[in-house]
Amino acid sequence: MSMKMLVSLRADQRLSMSMHLRQAITMLQYSTLELTQIIQQSLADNPLLDVDETEESADCPSSFSADVTCTKSPLSQDGAFENYAIPMSLRRFLLEQTQGSHFDSTQQIIAEAIIDSLDDAGFLTLSLAEIQACLGDDTHSLALYEAVLAQIQTFEPSGVAARDLRECLCLQLNNTVERNAIWHIAYEIIDQHLPLIAAHMAKKIMTKMRIDSDTFSQAIALIRQLNPNPGRLYAADSHLTSEPELYAKKNREQWIVKLKPSLLTNVRVNAYYSSLIKQNRKAAEFASLKAPLEEARILMSSLERRNATLLAVGSYIVETQKDFLTHGAAHMKAMNIADVAQALGVHESTVSRITSGKYIATPNGVFELKYFFPSYVRMDEGSQCSAVAIKFKIKELIQREDRTHALSDLEIAKKLKALGIGVARRTVAKYREALHILPSYIRQRDSELA
Repeated sequence: MSMKMLVSLRADQRLSMSMHLRQAITMLQYSTLELTQIIQQSLADNPLLDVDETEESADCPSSFSADVTCTKSPLSQDGAFENYAIPMSLRRFLLEQTQGSHFDSTQQIIAEAIIDSLDDAGFLTLSLAEIQACLGDDTHSLALYEAVLAQIQTFEPSGVAARDLRECLCLQLNNTVERNAIWHIAYEIIDQHLPLIAAHMAKKIMTKMRIDSDTFSQAIALIRQLNPNPGRLYAADSHLTSEPELYAKKNREQWIVKLKPSLLTNVRVNAYYSSLIKQNRKAAEFASLKAPLEEARILMSSLERRNATLLAVGSYIVETQKDFLTHGAAHMKAMNIADVAQALGVHESTVSRITSGKYIATPNGVFELKYFFPSYVRMDEGSQCSAVAIKFKIKELIQREDRTHALSDLEIAKKLKALGIGVARRTVAKYREALHILPSYIRQRDSELA
């Protein structure tokens, strides 16, 4: 083989590997809707691609935890996930959360009226006074309605039941744990200068706040991570933007995780044309099909790798968070992207990409995979406790407090310590504020006035 031919062969191989790798990495970060649109366009452009009409679930890698299984049976045969065919509605999801809020009968009626007044995006469409009038309630004060609304605004999805965009974004920002200088700047921008953002008047905001462009850019980047339409995930018209790709169900003591059969799992290289090209490699009339065949194979290879990674990551998450899925928020385990990456032997960026904008349907609702990576607090003995679990415990302690004595943040910290959760008073205060729960002296005052 000549040196020229050898160099050419190596270059071609490097280019081919680069295309495979680049497309595989890119596919990881596409949302379900984006990737579906890409595949639909590929099906229209490439005659070598076809759709398998049998709609069987994708092949499952065999390297999962023993307690998490996947099968290749069609969903229509095993019926395992019939209840998940349609994502949970926003109304139903919120109503289920009221069951854990210890509302009395009056508060529950008000809560349901508020929830019924939300639009598909999760915003409150009526004022509290209008809701009170609709209920014909001339007995209770608006303060009670405000208190019930404040409680609903602690529900998932974060930002729900806001009265306007400013409140929606502020609610979401308050739910973030790390409050550094950029957080405070982002909050001030939302709270004080949101109209200027909409008008693209960045320079005016920087002048008013006396910040430089780099600081402003970091704050805007944080704001862009927030969801201006939190209810859309559960809206009936959300289509593929919220359609879960993974489904999890508990079968006795074992959790089963599957990929939902869809265009993302059923696209194939057309076997007939592929065989025909292979049999007539040297025929001139088939030469024009070689490039589409290679493109189809690259697409399929990347898609299969993407689906296998998604299923592996989803299965590991479900196995790790099975107590949360079985028993609720108090059992959410501390977990991060690095844990998953190390367990599966992949890069952290791979896990980050594959969990962004991908959803899993569970008996408790539909969750974005990143939801299972909550911030956590390191305990004195070296163990970790998730912020979700700690917030749940704080909320529970305050809901059960004696009406004659509202618990202070320090008292809550001591009670958590007795439960084996060693957190500082300032951490309790931060989580209490994120739950939009008032300080003890205000709760005490309101209790005495009630």
